[in-house]
Amino acid sequence: LLAPKAPGRLPLRVKIGYALPAMAQFAFQIPVNVLSKKYYADVLLLKLDQLAVGLAAGCVLDGALDLVIGWFADRLRTPYGRRRPLIAIGAVAVAFALWNFLSPPNYASEWMLFVHFTTGFLLYHAAYALFNIPYISLGYELTEDYDERSQIFAGRELLGLLGLFCATALPSAIKMASPATDAVAAEQARNSPRNSPRNYSPRNSPRNSPRNSPTLWLLPRLRSSRCTSRASRSA
Repeated sequence: LLAPKAPGRLPLRVKIGYALPAMAQFAFQIPVNVLSKKYYADVLLLKLDQLAVGLAAGCVLDGALDLVIGWFADRLRTPYGRRRPLIAIGAVAVAFALWNFLSPPNYASEWMLFVHFTTGFLLYHAAYALFNIPYISLGYELTEDYDERSQIFAGRELLGLLGLFCATALPSAIKMASPATDAVAAEQARNSPRNSPRNYSPRNSPRNSPRNSPTLWLLPRLRSSRCTSRASRSA
């Protein structure tokens, strides 16, 4: 289906076949990079400093793995080519890593939740790099023609944006189709061991989420400046 370096114009089926995985690839960005942070911080009450450490570890690992996977993919030799086996393995690994990252057990310990978030985020980035690096490289190797490459990646971006739109609209569609979803989610959060009154701590309150020193230093000064401006206006 995806023959590398095809002479002349590539068949439309080849371009569509290459672009289709981008729908899922782009759609994953919404739950991982947008919804997961709010879920872990507001629902599971993971501290923001622990959240930041897990995110930073994932970004550092992603930068290092890109080089390693790119080097390995360039030297891999199989009957199916250099890229296809890694793309197939990476796609399965991404699906498992996404399920693991977004389905944490009901940990009673805050430390265990932090470990799950960090390891889950690291695992997702490792699987995503295993899929994405060979996938992007394969697009360049399908043809050497400049115009054909432009059409290949334009189609990838188009289907990717379509997947991103579907992932953005899906939560609202589910909520409209099932009004009881919020009640079920609230009941699950209430029954979580970490959300019981016995384990409640004022430090986990959303009002006390800015726990860093610069923020605590800045807030009183912002309030005093507002009071000063109001007094000057009234005078």
